[in-house]
Amino acid sequence: MKRINKISRQRKKHKGTLEFDLTDADAKQAFMRAIKSLDMAFVLFEFAHNTKKQIEQNFEYNESGGVFISNYQALDKVFEEFNELMDKHNINLEELIN
Repeated sequence: MKRINKISRQRKKHKGTLEFDLTDADAKQAFMRAIKSLDMAFVLFEFAHNTKKQIEQNFEYNESGGVFISNYQALDKVFEEFNELMDKHNINLEELIN
C-alpha cells in the first residue's frame, strides 16, 4: 500500500496551453470550437438522456386527449427540442462550421 501512495504522489500534473491567432478566420473558428466543446457535450447529453422522455410524455398527453400527432409533427417536435437546447447553451453552428 505504501508503494501505491508513493507512486501517486510522484505523478506530475500535466498542463496544456492552446494558442489561437484570432485575426485568422480559420484559427478563430478553431478557437470557438474549443471553447464551445463542453456546451456541445451538455446539449448532446441532455438530448440523449432527457429529451426523449419529455417528448414521449408530450405525445402520451396528446394521445390521452384524443389528439393525433402525425410523423411530421413528431419530427418537428424533436427538432424543436434540439434547437431549444442549442439556444439554451448558446451553440451557433454557423459560428462553428463553415
